[in-house]
Amino acid sequence: MKAFIYSVIALLTFAACEKDEIPIEPRHRGNAITAELPTTIYGHQSYFDFESNSFVQTNEKTDWDIAFGCGEFSPIIYVNTAKLTATAKVENSSFEAVTATENLEFNYDSSTGFYDSLLITNWTENTIYVLDLGYTEAGDHLGYRKIRIIENTPTHCHFQYGQVNATIPTNATLEKDDNYNAVFYSILNEKAVTIEPEKSKWDIAFTQYIYYFHEFETPYLVTGIIMNRTNTKAYQHESNSFSDINFDQINIDLFSYSLDVIGYEWKEFLNNIYVVYTDHNFIIQTQEGYYYKLHFVDFYNQSGAKGYPVFEFQEL
Repeated sequence: MKAFIYSVIALLTFAACEKDEIPIEPRHRGNAITAELPTTIYGHQSYFDFESNSFVQTNEKTDWDIAFGCGEFSPIIYVNTAKLTATAKVENSSFEAVTATENLEFNYDSSTGFYDSLLITNWTENTIYVLDLGYTEAGDHLGYRKIRIIENTPTHCHFQYGQVNATIPTNATLEKDDNYNAVFYSILNEKAVTIEPEKSKWDIAFTQYIYYFHEFETPYLVTGIIMNRTNTKAYQHESNSFSDINFDQINIDLFSYSLDVIGYEWKEFLNNIYVVYTDHNFIIQTQEGYYYKLHFVDFYNQSGAKGYPVFEFQEL
């Protein structure tokens, strides 16, 4: 009995000597913030970071043609659908043998961004891709080029390209950088270009992209939101009130990694004007692990010019 009492006393003494737990300072989530795209969505691609409430980088949509994934995305190769770039595949051929675009079947990369929905996959050195490089914002056609992928590894990519009737290719090699989702190349300008910011420094991009309406079998150039490929996911929250959404309402089972999950349908063109559906609310989990709610409130800037989305967001 004495041994038991001594044991209890010892335990109480030890507990009394332990330091108090240090409370963790709760994260201050702040009030809802309203932001506006500073440049038109029609001719540019702009990258936004929620945590810093800033557009961290912007490029003209015609600045690039093809991208090669880095890090975990190294197998991915995709083209710039912001300018209606389309791809045709010619198998069991050579660079010099492909000389025309007639009888080629052109298709578009899916806006989901998933590997199995992209067109430049399962290639061999005997596969030639012909690219319709799309159009400028003014509607000028940018022409055609052909491309042959020779090597695409986690560290670099090597490819050849040229005019469709070319017999001697131009060679290009890009070194990959795992700080980015991809490395980008302008075939028109024949040079590597920096397009996306480092993958840890942005969450969503405002851009045009191709959405394919399967019921009409028609591709259409839409204006909307594409997410960061790296550990960023979202879903549309079924609530009519942005202000009423709180952390407890997050449903982790609904999150999607599809790049276009936010997309373009938060607005509609009616009676010659864009109407924004403010009750289309979205929950986003960023790669930093933070949750934000988001909705759009306008598609016009203070001067009345269209193509300048105004949006409201708040950390949950």
